[in-house]
Amino acid sequence: YTVDQGRLLDRDSQHSADDNLELARKALGRLVETGDRSSIEHLIAVLNQSSQADRVLLAALNAFSPKPEGWLDLLSRRAEGPEDSATNALKLLSELQDSADIDQWVPVAIAQCERSETAVRLAVSNALEKADSLALVGLNCIETLLNDRSEQVRTAALEALAEVGDRDGPT
Repeated sequence: YTVDQGRLLDRDSQHSADDNLELARKALGRLVETGDRSSIEHLIAVLNQSSQADRVLLAALNAFSPKPEGWLDLLSRRAEGPEDSATNALKLLSELQDSADIDQWVPVAIAQCERSETAVRLAVSNALEKADSLALVGLNCIETLLNDRSEQVRTAALEALAEVGDRDGPT
């Protein structure tokens, strides 16, 4: 295998791009399993060069425990990026369930509320649902999403509203 402009290629060209992506995922998974945190800096550097590898690189970084330093800030910046980056970042942000983290990422999600991409608005709804009552500051955003042109976004916003009103805090 060779690397060409950040892409893993089979020398014999027998593997498709999907096969190469799967090989890269497996290699990154093995790297994370070693627990060698020195690779974090390099993964972030590659991530900052291109948004094309967001899903794979963010998944690898997300597998580290504890999370990399500045993880929440990194995801917050990615949430402002292109559609795929934003949806992936919002999903990962919503997995951060410490109330202090939620207090930081809810405004990031709210800021993406009126994006033109349906997938991003759906990710915002899903994230706010996971924030439970800590998403109260996002009620205006949820109200906007309840009137979205996408039925899927409207449904997710309704579920988020139910969660905001249902609980005293995150589970």
